[in-house]
Amino acid sequence: AVHLGELAQADGGVVIPLVWEATGPLGLFPRFEGKLRLTGLDQERCELSLSGHYRPPLGKAGHILDDALLTRVAQAALRSLLRRVARVLEEEQPSLSMPARGAGLGAGEATHRG
Repeated sequence: AVHLGELAQADGGVVIPLVWEATGPLGLFPRFEGKLRLTGLDQERCELSLSGHYRPPLGKAGHILDDALLTRVAQAALRSLLRRVARVLEEEQPSLSMPARGAGLGAGEATHRG
């Protein structure tokens, strides 16, 4: 299940905190905590990014599995989530008043594109 927090204005765009956790048995799946960011690039385009972290389940064995495989699985799942959110935004075309990138961004700030 994905749980969304309060939308807030930040750094030339909007940020939505989110928690993504499996609905199955606790302790068997990682819990992702992060932020969705929508930043205006110009009058026609925006950038959607996701940043955050998760801790692999199952202690040391989970870290070994994460290094071998689970990181790629988690990245694929997060890319899928970003694509779905982008699709909804494109279909709904929400009217968000955001300044173009660069307005209010700190020097050296970067985003990871999914």
